[in-house]
Amino acid sequence: MAARIIRQPADDEAVRVAVHEWVELLGEGRYSDALAFLYQGDINPFFDQPERPAGFWTEELLRDTIARGGLEPGPADASAERRVAPDMTGPVTVSWVDTATGDTLGLDPAVYAGLVHATLPLADSPATLTARLLLRRAGPHLALELYDVQPPV
Repeated sequence: MAARIIRQPADDEAVRVAVHEWVELLGEGRYSDALAFLYQGDINPFFDQPERPAGFWTEELLRDTIARGGLEPGPADASAERRVAPDMTGPVTVSWVDTATGDTLGLDPAVYAGLVHATLPLADSPATLTARLLLRRAGPHLALELYDVQPPV
């Protein structure tokens, strides 16, 4: 499976469709395919976040991050083994870089077009996780780049 390309001009719905496809792969336990779906190069930092080198995300790290409830798990039941539900029902919020207004979201507008917050539904739990994905410019198109997974709030 190759990285999923979002053709330009892209809109919120095109991004949501791609995110839903990615979450379905997670829900089916297809972590290798879920990673292949994403851009896999160096991940540039934004705001005050650390840089993520190419190869940062592995199948094992992605699975373990979801099972633990995030890269930095919160206080919620640390013993629970979480997994993503196969049906994506949560919201996907897309924020676009707007160079006309100067709102870059803390991203380099030459590299990124936006930021996505995707709610990951958890199997057998009312709790959710949030995946932060960056919309990376890939030639004339866009690709999703996983930044992190955050614990339930």
